[in-house]
Amino acid sequence: MVKKYNFYIILLLISLNLLCSESLKMETKPIGLRYLDFLKVFAIPNQDNFSKEIESLFSPDIKKVVNSNLVCKDRNQLLEQMNDVKKTYGLGYMELLELFIDKNTNSNILSWEIKYKDNTVETVITILKYNELDLITEINEVFGEKEVYKFPEVKNHLIEVAQNYLKFVNDVGSAKSVKSDDTRVKTLFAENLTKIDNRTILFANDRNLLLSQMKGFEKEYTPNSNVADWTVNLNTALIIPSTETNSVTVQFEWQHINVGRATTTAILQCNSNNQIEKVIDVWAKIHSV
Repeated sequence: MVKKYNFYIILLLISLNLLCSESLKMETKPIGLRYLDFLKVFAIPNQDNFSKEIESLFSPDIKKVVNSNLVCKDRNQLLEQMNDVKKTYGLGYMELLELFIDKNTNSNILSWEIKYKDNTVETVITILKYNELDLITEINEVFGEKEVYKFPEVKNHLIEVAQNYLKFVNDVGSAKSVKSDDTRVKTLFAENLTKIDNRTILFANDRNLLLSQMKGFEKEYTPNSNVADWTVNLNTALIIPSTETNSVTVQFEWQHINVGRATTTAILQCNSNNQIEKVIDVWAKIHSV
């Protein structure tokens, strides 16, 4: 009889362990995917009670910035803003394009598409910041076409930093005259510059290694080349500044003679002198479907 009870106890423990494992998998779902799942449910017509979802996903003091403009600073304002968009334009399907996770800064970066009821489709770049409770504390988004997202143009030092960075990357890649004594190396980048590429630290605390690293990338694909050979599409680049963290995120496409089309999302962390002291980027080839 004792052995029989022991057998059932073991089965019970195994079942509890499996339930805990499944629960843990649900809890560890990336914030970015949870956010997009919420938007898909929110988009369903005639649905208006989202109090539980709002409380489980967003912090009470959630801030949302759209195209560099603050649109809400708590849960109630967030829900009002989202309802305004839903009523005005209608929300259709939403599709995730890319998701980047940076656990060091508690942030997710999403690139996704949204379709409105008038059948127009546009791409959205979203940066999500979250706290130790896995509640989103900040939403920073860039939209393009819809009037509801159009605000007076905002100019600040972070946008200028991003524009200068993009032009610098383009000039290095297009074989223009960018040498180690180029004044932009010292004015745009901090002396203790660190660069992280696809989760690999390329160099740390030394801006003098920047150009050799960038040209070294070219050597991987064209060993006999003495110059770089890529161009950045400056016209379609997206810039998302965050004044609270003194950082700016850029997303851009570039064309390489051997790699082909590629896309990069980079976080540029600035110091108090508005110089870039850390570059965290992720890049990938764009494959034709």
